[in-house]
Amino acid sequence: MGATVASTTVASKTIEHDDDLQGEIDHIAGAPVSVAFNSAGTGPSSVVKGGSGRFRLAITSGSGTPAIAANNIVLTCPRNVRKVFLACLGTVTPCFHVSSVSTVTVNIGTKVAMAASTAYELEVIVLY
Repeated sequence: MGATVASTTVASKTIEHDDDLQGEIDHIAGAPVSVAFNSAGTGPSSVVKGGSGRFRLAITSGSGTPAIAANNIVLTCPRNVRKVFLACLGTVTPCFHVSSVSTVTVNIGTKVAMAASTAYELEVIVLY
């Protein structure tokens, strides 16, 4: 039988997801993606959290009149993309979807126009 051994408590760091080994992901996958917008209103913005293999994308649509498009959000990845998995957190409309993948470019479209000046959060997993 084993014996219980007293030991000191080890401090740990909590990250956004405990299963994310961010340094390893960044090392394997490379630089983060770049984000561009089409038909997302005037002045849309984004924040990317994470590396290039798995990341969260917080976007805010622009003012004016965003439109339906197959390429509302254009991701440019550091390497050729094989597959992309997309989840939209906390909202159904505007029905985000991966409309196309071409070498290093991933187009994320909407089936309904985004609401003006509205925040959306997407989680993306890219396989290279």
